[in-house]
Amino acid sequence: MASEPGYPVRQRRLKNLRRTWNQERTKSCFPPSLRHNTTPPVHSGLLKRCVFEMFLQFYLSEDGDRVYTLKKMCPTGQPTSSAHPARFSPDDKFSRHRVTLKKRFGLLLTQQPRPIL
Repeated sequence: MASEPGYPVRQRRLKNLRRTWNQERTKSCFPPSLRHNTTPPVHSGLLKRCVFEMFLQFYLSEDGDRVYTLKKMCPTGQPTSSAHPARFSPDDKFSRHRVTLKKRFGLLLTQQPRPIL
């Protein structure tokens, strides 16, 4: 096809893109019943393969140390906790309510007794 005179470069690129898309689709990590049978739009940019994100989890050992894992359950059968911190937002809308609750239940650092040094 590339040797055909007057064959537009854009058409040739689109054909290669669709061919690559079909090859990637057959290597997909989804079962055939869940695959999309459409070609990507021309403006979609680079093709991306299916990527599964793994989230780091942890559980507490008998010694009280954190044990990091990718599993959702610890060996004792308890669910693991996420090892990632919560998202931070500089314009926190609910900080006033959290401070009010901490005051009410005496959990603020200013309400704690001074540590003995």
